[in-house]
Amino acid sequence: MKQYRLAADDAARLAASCSRLRYPPLEASDTMDARSCAELQRLERLSNDSLELINGLVFVERRTNQRNANERWCYVGAQVLVPVTRRRVGYTRTMNIGVLLEALEFASIKHRDQRRKDRERSPYINHPIAVARTLWTAGVHDETTIAAAILHDTVEDTETTRHELASRFGAAVADVVAEVTDDKSLPKQQRKELQVEHAPQLSTAAKLVKLADKTCNLRDMVESPPHDWSAERRRDYFAWADRVVAGLRGVNAELERAYDTQRSRGPA
Repeated sequence: MKQYRLAADDAARLAASCSRLRYPPLEASDTMDARSCAELQRLERLSNDSLELINGLVFVERRTNQRNANERWCYVGAQVLVPVTRRRVGYTRTMNIGVLLEALEFASIKHRDQRRKDRERSPYINHPIAVARTLWTAGVHDETTIAAAILHDTVEDTETTRHELASRFGAAVADVVAEVTDDKSLPKQQRKELQVEHAPQLSTAAKLVKLADKTCNLRDMVESPPHDWSAERRRDYFAWADRVVAGLRGVNAELERAYDTQRSRGPA
């Protein structure tokens, strides 16, 4: 959403309305979404929520009657509340839903004739959607990373080119997809070793996508492995995934926990 500067008097009124604001009052040079700015007082009037302004976003701490006293949400537009937790605030961004839908449509068309290797031969598009959801659940909400997650296999496994992605979704998304794309002209074992070698050198966004990808692959390997894979081949895959992920650690603790959970379900 478009960002606007707040006039000094508007900033003062907004700060005054947030009686529980835990951050310094907004200055005239601070920015936040105009719609959120206009709606903030309405939200406060309609509830007893505690409101915060962080990096131009409105955070709402909603009281509940459950054992966990508060739920935390990020307000990103009219009637849109995105659930977050305190440790996820650093990964929260305003997500352009139009870009998300375009990426989903693009990937579904590109992968339309492909199936996963699981026993059910499920539609391939299930996998990139699962990768994006895994990132979202771990608190990664920025547009570039989520779009790249949905598109991460299009160049490697379809006729899509990097130039095509850049023209549709921008260079940033195309660059992340390129980072996680194997060169299929190389022998398979060499491609696998290059993933291990390159993992520590990836950008933050590419590390996130790669880690979520490996997490989903391990889950699928446990719950519905390829019908023609032996137990030894599955063990080798888990061991190789561990080597790749070793170079990705430190990028997102919650995502690493998700990987470790799936890893614990597999062979030792």
